[in-house]
Amino acid sequence: EVQRYLSEPQTPTQDPLKWWAAKEAAYPSVAVIARHILAVPAFSVPAERIFSLAGNIVTNKRTKLTSSNVDSLIFLAKN
Repeated sequence: EVQRYLSEPQTPTQDPLKWWAAKEAAYPSVAVIARHILAVPAFSVPAERIFSLAGNIVTNKRTKLTSSNVDSLIFLAKN
């Protein structure tokens, strides 16, 4: 099934959800995996939280911190 899926011609302009809806019967096992992967929402909240935390750590009074010290402080704050 995976080999048949990999030999399928690529259609980059088509909506992947519509493509999988049409091809689900042909590739049922791969469709389950694709549905699981495509269901992951794209968002950047965790990255924004870390940037916000870094902004709180690196202030005007702490501009001399090395990058490794900033990394360590962020790690300690998040864990």
